[in-house]
Amino acid sequence: QSYAVTQAARATCRLSPHLVGIVLAFLTGTVILGGVKSIANICERMVPAISFVYLFGCLLLMLLYHDVLLSACLLILRDAFSFRSVTGGMAGAAVQHALRYGIARGLFTNEAGIGTSAIAAAASHVSEPRIQAYVSMTAVFWDTVVMCLVTGIVIVANMLYDPASVAGAAETDLTAAAFRHLPYVGDAFLTISLAAFAVTTLIGWSYFGEKATEYLVGKKGIPLYKLGYILMIYFGAIIPMHLVWESTDL
Repeated sequence: QSYAVTQAARATCRLSPHLVGIVLAFLTGTVILGGVKSIANICERMVPAISFVYLFGCLLLMLLYHDVLLSACLLILRDAFSFRSVTGGMAGAAVQHALRYGIARGLFTNEAGIGTSAIAAAASHVSEPRIQAYVSMTAVFWDTVVMCLVTGIVIVANMLYDPASVAGAAETDLTAAAFRHLPYVGDAFLTISLAAFAVTTLIGWSYFGEKATEYLVGKKGIPLYKLGYILMIYFGAIIPMHLVWESTDL
């Protein structure tokens, strides 16, 4: 998360990774040290707001790309179910490769299946369990089916709308290339959205690690864990990208 913000801030504002890492660590650390109520209050306010703002930006881009929108959707479907994709997926090595990266990227999108969602649900204070169950049920759908879908459509539509903008671009730059077509605010809009998503994710996941630390060594280990977590936010912002992915995959 901190590396993603660093990359966006470097591309948009030419900010030093060290500066971005320090600011992220400070902001996140301030909330983390405030305890679970502080974590919940920040996430409850930021996540819905920035989600709707981001979706609004994607919808504006879809309007801009309206001429190629249908072609983009058809291209996604055609490539997903093409003969090459199907036969490749049936090959043993390809299945292993697809599963390995598919599961990893799926976990980065949402944490369904690893058990962390239950930690967040257990910390909620609702009048009836079914209310929290509704939230837990829809979280994966919101993350993967809605947010990732509109992002993917915007990226592919931009590839058809302005092929030159993605010529030679790295995978991590495809979203930025699409959002640059938002009049006046494209780069800044994406950077701010990314930073908000990243900060709330860093804040939320700190709580998961805190509960795991408490289970393993008791509450005495929590201050040391929090210090380590805050430091890792900084290190995550400055280490090479391949090391970020390898560490997260591990």
